[in-house]
Amino acid sequence: MESATQIESTLANLNAAQTSLELALLHQQNFTVLIGIIVTAVLTVSGWVLSVYLQNKNVKEQQKAQINYDIYKELVIAHKSLQKALAKFSAVINPPLILMESELVPWELSNQLAENSVFKHVTLDECIEKGMLRYKKWLHDDFYPKYFNYQEELGKFGYLMSDWSAPLSSIETASKNLRTSIKETNSVFEETNKRLYNFPQKNGTDWRKWNKHEIEQIVDVATKEAHVLGSYISDYMVLAHNELLSPYYRYHREMRKTYGEDYKVLTKDGFETRIETDPKIIAEIERELNKIQGSV
Repeated sequence: MESATQIESTLANLNAAQTSLELALLHQQNFTVLIGIIVTAVLTVSGWVLSVYLQNKNVKEQQKAQINYDIYKELVIAHKSLQKALAKFSAVINPPLILMESELVPWELSNQLAENSVFKHVTLDECIEKGMLRYKKWLHDDFYPKYFNYQEELGKFGYLMSDWSAPLSSIETASKNLRTSIKETNSVFEETNKRLYNFPQKNGTDWRKWNKHEIEQIVDVATKEAHVLGSYISDYMVLAHNELLSPYYRYHREMRKTYGEDYKVLTKDGFETRIETDPKIIAEIERELNKIQGSV
């Protein structure tokens, strides 16, 4: 009897152990399922968060690219207007000495004609006066309007440089150098204006006696300054392009090169000498120069 009882007790314990094991396995399965659900939920939420982050980042990058494009577009428009105004001013710096001399033709012809000629006799003083009027007309109708137009367009370009200094902060050194160059060039232009305006007062109204070489020197200095400033402004536009657009459009514009150590290039770090060394390009330029010299 005791053996039967022990056997029944053992069987009962085994059944209880089996039941406990089955419950443990069931709990483990439920826990595994729960863990899987949690992991799936975490991955889903993480993927959604990452997707939203990337979308927002992409939107921000697109917005930044559009803003940079709009800034550069404004600079391009202002740059074209400024270069056009600078070119027009540079073209009218030279006084109309040839046209002034042409006013002497009637007087010279009148001296060659007979007394009873149908042509009206013209005095030398009248011709000199007409030549002087041409000079004054050139100052007030051509020289000053072109100069004031250049100053107006320069102001617009300068305002944009200041307004967009934050997105162009990496080329701030170039901006400062360009402003310095503009200031120096404007000083030359102002001195040119003053000397040309006062030239008749200083040298007399008989323009035939003027020192033409002195006038040529005044004009030559101002013309060279205009050319140099125009080059520096173009350099600045290349730097602005590379800063604003290159990160998004994957196109980097190269800085220009010069053909002598006397000519500088405006770079991010300052004014530098960048001499062209490509023999093909140099040969092409020499051919073009020879054509120009041959046609003169």
